[in-house]
Amino acid sequence: MWVKSEYAGELAVLSAWVSMLVPWNVAFLTKAPFDSTVVFLRFALFEVQFRFPSELVFDGQQLDVASALAETYPGTHFLGDAFLALPTAAITFYESPQLQQAGLAATGGALAFLAALALSVALYTREDAVADALDGREVQLMGTLLLAGAAGTAVATALYYLERGLVGTPIPVGVLVVGALGAVLLRTERV
Repeated sequence: MWVKSEYAGELAVLSAWVSMLVPWNVAFLTKAPFDSTVVFLRFALFEVQFRFPSELVFDGQQLDVASALAETYPGTHFLGDAFLALPTAAITFYESPQLQQAGLAATGGALAFLAALALSVALYTREDAVADALDGREVQLMGTLLLAGAAGTAVATALYYLERGLVGTPIPVGVLVVGALGAVLLRTERV
């Protein structure tokens, strides 16, 4: 492969960190309830939602659109218009079977990414000991974990797409990047 074997361990560590920092999908919904706007950034271990409620007045009364959005989307308020949700939230919050299955797939991907992160920390701090324990297959193990995470998030992205009217049209940014990194690592030979 195009990676020099002496840098394969460093690429494995860097790839795991990239998988945690790049959102696996991004979605933008301008026709959320009451013509509000919601932006979803779905990362390996959590989802950040930016909710921008519209201002509606009915019979001279200001409607509480923010509460309607809270009833529509899972998440915990943490700053301004930003909310956090775990991948497991979709499993229990939504009534749609596609969104519940998307939550399951995203949770599976999150577990694979979490294992990749743990392996990257071990490689970063004790590369020789980890390489000995894994018979020199640590880079391929990282590639396998990243591909498993990318597969889980790809399935979740496809299921979110089926419900794009509610959760926006997902753009699989990180799925493609992490999948490519995982494939490169899986094919890298250490000498």
